Amino acid sequence: FIYINRGALEAAQDEAQIAGVIAHEEGHVVMRHGTHQASEMILAQAPLSILAVLLGQSSSLARQLTQLGLSFGVNSILLRNSRNAESQADEVGTYILHRAGYDPYGQAQFFGILQKKYPRQTIQFFSDHPNPGNRIRNVDDEIPRLGPKKDWKTDSPAFQAVKQKLQKMPPAPKRTPQK
Repeated sequence: FIYINRGALEAAQDEAQIAGVIAHEEGHVVMRHGTHQASEMILAQAPLSILAVLLGQSSSLARQLTQLGLSFGVNSILLRNSRNAESQADEVGTYILHRAGYDPYGQAQFFGILQKKYPRQTIQFFSDHPNPGNRIRNVDDEIPRLGPKKDWKTDSPAFQAVKQKLQKMPPAPKRTPQK
């Protein structure tokens, strides 16, 4: 299942932009990123568990420092792979949009909207994602490779009706910060 949250619907200005969000998530599914990440986590944790047993007899400080160093290394590798997965999902999403008849520039436009509308959240969100400016440029560069420009669908009355209905609803509850 792919879920789209209310914030994404509120932020999107047209149907092609929200289609870009969905196509990006479909890209993750097609490329099996979730399965790959789960496998990597298992493979990364196994050596740490073995090392923890081996270090169990050494000093507590040495054990903690070693685990901290290894965890940092594993997290760095997973972060790089996460960024690669995001770039792949952007590329596959662009292809999906193009094939579906939606304006593939909508995906890049949505990245720009997020960056402008939610600068603080964007920094946190993109900490494990490629830089938004690079993502926009990469999507824009990919589109001409997919073929000639078509009469792409950008918006529909149905999407705008959903947005109007959403605007009439009470605001979404505010999240309380976790301590």
